[in-house]
Amino acid sequence: MAETRDDQRDDRTAVRRRTGITSSFRRAIQTLGLNALLRLPPEVYDALSSEHRRTVIGYLHENDGKATMAELATHLVTAGVESDEKRARTALRHIHLPKLAEGGLVEWVPHRETVVFGCLMGQ
Repeated sequence: MAETRDDQRDDRTAVRRRTGITSSFRRAIQTLGLNALLRLPPEVYDALSSEHRRTVIGYLHENDGKATMAELATHLVTAGVESDEKRARTALRHIHLPKLAEGGLVEWVPHRETVVFGCLMGQ
């Protein structure tokens, strides 16, 4: 049976995904070192497994380590990760910020509107 164009496209996409993961992992090893990556607690990997959470961390890193919930929700929509701000705020409050706080990556108290990048805590 001959492969269709869709089958060939799917094969190329799968190869790109594998290659992308491999090259990302290789860059992380070169930057941090394998021992440092292996010593990270499982909560960090779990916290970074979501595109929403990686986008939040990237935004905080690029914006002096602090942001409001409204700024983060707007950024998630602008970045194309979420469809609307109300939905983004709900997801941040109930899913993503608690997970990032549990992993020690952000400081966030549910009744506050400010989120602080975890690397800045204690400074």
